[in-house]
Amino acid sequence: SGKEMKLEEIVSGRNLQMILYLFILTSSEKSQYNGCIPAGAFYSTLADYKLNKDNSLKGKSDEEKEQMLIANYALNGLMLDDEVSKNAMCKENSAFIKVNDNLLTNLEEMTLLKEYCQKMIKGMVDEFTKGKIPAIPAKINDTSVKCDYCDYYSICCNEGKVEVNTTPKMDKTMFYDYLRKGGDINEA
Repeated sequence: SGKEMKLEEIVSGRNLQMILYLFILTSSEKSQYNGCIPAGAFYSTLADYKLNKDNSLKGKSDEEKEQMLIANYALNGLMLDDEVSKNAMCKENSAFIKVNDNLLTNLEEMTLLKEYCQKMIKGMVDEFTKGKIPAIPAKINDTSVKCDYCDYYSICCNEGKVEVNTTPKMDKTMFYDYLRKGGDINEA
């Protein structure tokens, strides 16, 4: 999909889907993976339209084509930073896994992330059942207001008159300090 996993989007609750799948798979009694240690969650593209659309592969050697395809199909996400996980996920070609240092995590941090996600989902459900569903567009680093391209504009009719949820860009240290302090951005 071309989507990148970013810590600040996890904190804001806008990029929880893959992380939640990971934790559900490893903790649901109905899952064959119940009790397994969560090792990673990744996004991947299933289409090579980018390469075909602009004819990027034309005139390239087989080796160049292979490198372009690997870059196009590489997984992008969060991964447990241990040898067992790395070896299991990168058996043949580590180029298929794109994990920057910000998204390498240890088991304690993975547990903090799971607890934070559970707390966030519970809070969302509690607010939703009380009928509290505010239209608060999200902004990260003053670069994007999600209501600029939201499909539900006709419902909330936001014309820049509502509160904006601003989430600062976070590095790994700030992110896990934030989680250790209970998820209060003012305490991080």
